[in-house]
Amino acid sequence: MLAAREVTVRFDGRAVLDRVSLAVAAGEVVAVLGPSGVGKSTLLRVIAGLLAPDEGTVWLDGVDVTHMPAHRRGVGLVFQDEQLFPHLDVAANIGFGLRMQGGGGRARRGERAARVGELLALVGLAGFERRQVASLSGGEAKRVALARSLAPRPRVLLLDEPLTGLDAELHQRLAGDLATVLRGTGTTAVLVTHDADEAAAIADRTVLLAS
Repeated sequence: MLAAREVTVRFDGRAVLDRVSLAVAAGEVVAVLGPSGVGKSTLLRVIAGLLAPDEGTVWLDGVDVTHMPAHRRGVGLVFQDEQLFPHLDVAANIGFGLRMQGGGGRARRGERAARVGELLALVGLAGFERRQVASLSGGEAKRVALARSLAPRPRVLLLDEPLTGLDAELHQRLAGDLATVLRGTGTTAVLVTHDADEAAAIADRTVLLAS
């Protein structure tokens, strides 16, 4: 489903990634584990199309997408800090990607509303459509960010330290919930983390990225 092959990225002449390869099967959740600064987030940016590698290729479903723009790859990305839109309510945040896919009219609006409701129920926030994002707790904001990334049904979901900043109890609970959601939706996903317990709780397989 996803393959990064011999990817090298250099910043100021220094190789942040040096011939890194990663393969992920359809429906598989893979954790990329390693300390801060080892290039985990850089690898996600290459896969997402936000950064071009100096060497190597990225493949999706057997197609070389190395030079394909990010918006055409069908890849979702969940950031560490959620990056929700503060001027939009929860429903508008989740439906943002759906609106970007195009299509208007009453029927399309109804489809978007139904999809938003489906995802809120999936992440345990049914009835939150009209809540303002400023009123959300840290755990709720992370659930909304996950729902937003799943809304357009991405081919691959990339998660960049998605549970950072939570207390231990909430972190453990959301790790279990995240694993349930990813498997329940059959989502192909790559999670980057420095937490081995988090990787074990969420992923089917863990890959170590060493410096």
